[in-house]
Amino acid sequence: MIIDGVKRFFESCPLLAGAEINVNYLGRGGGAYSIEALPSSPLVKRYVDGGEVRRFDFAFAAREYHDADCRQNADAALACEKLVEWIEAEAASGRLPELDGGLEAISLEALTGGYVSSSNDATARFQIQCRLIYRK
Repeated sequence: MIIDGVKRFFESCPLLAGAEINVNYLGRGGGAYSIEALPSSPLVKRYVDGGEVRRFDFAFAAREYHDADCRQNADAALACEKLVEWIEAEAASGRLPELDGGLEAISLEALTGGYVSSSNDATARFQIQCRLIYRK
């Protein structure tokens, strides 16, 4: 599965060292992470030989502690910013997710910076929307 390769890629990030990253599940407490598939049309291009270029849109989601303490909230926003920079640096150096099943990653990009998509009194869900282009 493509999402497994993406998960392994984020597990290699030094900013997330030792963190557990889930797939399509974000825990309730601070410090929870998940790779979540987003709805999109996967086909980008089909070749006459049957080959395809496809896309996988996903969100890297994080649940962090969130309250009236501006410093704590700013730290969470900065962590998202650093993660976007890491994604960009890895892609620029050609270090992309390794995909199973003969699929080959072509490019990876962060489509958004980290933003708060929901919050409650104790935590906020931050997410970075991303796109992986790959050859099938």
